[in-house]
Amino acid sequence: QVAPENPEAAFRLGRTLLKLGRESESRDVLKMETDRHLENFEAFAELGNLELQADHPDAARIALEHAVALRPSSTETRFSRGKALQALGRKDEAADDFRFVQRSTKPLIRLSQLTSRLPKEPENVELRFEIASITWEFRSREEGLQWYRSVLALDPAHADAHAAVARHHASIGDHNQSEDRSHSDN
Repeated sequence: QVAPENPEAAFRLGRTLLKLGRESESRDVLKMETDRHLENFEAFAELGNLELQADHPDAARIALEHAVALRPSSTETRFSRGKALQALGRKDEAADDFRFVQRSTKPLIRLSQLTSRLPKEPENVELRFEIASITWEFRSREEGLQWYRSVLALDPAHADAHAAVARHHASIGDHNQSEDRSHSDN
């Protein structure tokens, strides 16, 4: 009520209502939020999971496909979409998501180990680069990009980080925004 246009507040309200067992109200809030803010990954993912729990696999698939389009590296969302596709009998498509989740298991365990080392080695560029690479592929591309930028802040000549940033921009169709080009001109 205080911040009806705030996407984070709407998502959190929807999640809280669901936890209170008020599924219908939660669905209404999340649908309103996803209609208003097409870039709100959290709201689409939450709505998809709500629909999956409510045994509405097609509604879940629609919301989760949008969430995956926004954040293709989200392992949790890929797993949920796989469950929705499986419930709809689309086993081959579900298998793609489940393979992604299976492929992510070891790297995400490794990521946990690496991030626990970071406080002791905050300026370790290769440690940051490995964190960036795993994060970008299996967690969040935007978060991974921030990690790559932290590598470049410590080592502006890090060629692999420049290449990764350029790949990120190419993956989102932003061919004019090459971090690599801007740093190599300096």
